[in-house]
Amino acid sequence: MNDHHYIGLDVHKKWIFYCVENENGKVLDEGRFPAEKAEIVRWCETKKGPWDGLMEATMFSAWIYDVMKPFAADLKVGHPYVMKRTLAAKNKSDRKDAKRFADLCRCKVIRTSYVMEPSLRALRRQMRLRAMLKRQVHQFKNRMAAVLMETGIAYDARKLHGKRYYSQLIRRADVEGEVAEIVQFCRERIQQLQAQQNKIFRKLEKHQLLQKRVELLRTIPGVGRITALTWALEVGDPTRFPSSSDAISYCGLVRAENQTAGKEKGGPLSKTRNHHLQHVLIEVGHLAPRFNHQLAAIQAKEAMTRKPNVVAIAVARKIVEYLMAVDRSGKPFQMRPPVVTEASSDAGAQSPAATSSKI
Repeated sequence: MNDHHYIGLDVHKKWIFYCVENENGKVLDEGRFPAEKAEIVRWCETKKGPWDGLMEATMFSAWIYDVMKPFAADLKVGHPYVMKRTLAAKNKSDRKDAKRFADLCRCKVIRTSYVMEPSLRALRRQMRLRAMLKRQVHQFKNRMAAVLMETGIAYDARKLHGKRYYSQLIRRADVEGEVAEIVQFCRERIQQLQAQQNKIFRKLEKHQLLQKRVELLRTIPGVGRITALTWALEVGDPTRFPSSSDAISYCGLVRAENQTAGKEKGGPLSKTRNHHLQHVLIEVGHLAPRFNHQLAAIQAKEAMTRKPNVVAIAVARKIVEYLMAVDRSGKPFQMRPPVVTEASSDAGAQSPAATSSKI
């Protein structure tokens, strides 16, 4: 009968260091092998008995996880921030790190990370590529405007990137030589990048894994296509969050708190977050109240005592709650009427102000 083994894997670009322990913590084997698919499969086939594995989360851990998963009884990816604190030691080496991972795997005391399905992970990679192309478009637009300002050429900033205005600008007598070449180069790159990101966006929007889910999320007033796609691809499985509070924390919409001696001092937003979701949700937090009266009420209430950016974060938290409710239930969004208690209804009936307001 084969004993159950626990394996720690210290993953790097070229090599994977491993340490194999039994249930009593005795080291049975350790070493390294190349980080190549064929070598990983060959190494996994040498393990005869059932084994659990733990690796650290890196940029290239996902494909290694996909290759090893069929061979392991249980394979986990450790949370990067927790793993970083665990590995803080005076004497550090790859073999010692693999030994620590094996100990953590055997004791089952490590916080693990969610690993998305390969199909959704490929789509998320395209969505992030689209976001990168969008940033490059803004860079070329800013560069075009900077060249005109550096050379003292007057232009209309609101119309600069319009097709008709650009054709008139490039024919002007003061736009010549290297200035004209730079402006034309920026314009061509902007058009190419915009065409490519529109192509990616149309492909993702019509994908069979996302189409129905995006349509449900878009039933929320104020949630558009980009927000719905970003949420679906960055969150993956919404049931991995026990509550909406965990989802809000994952999106980076929770600030640090420092309370001592009865005094509370707030800090900045948490850096442990998904910055792709955070950027989109905060931007939506500024715009969504125009299309959703409940979000508008939250915005008006928070704006009385807080700054606009803090108000947008409060609205974004409510949007995350809406997204979680729709995504987990699989039903379209329905606006619930406010709950009126018996005490409040009696008070409203006796109040002259309430009576006049109803009239």
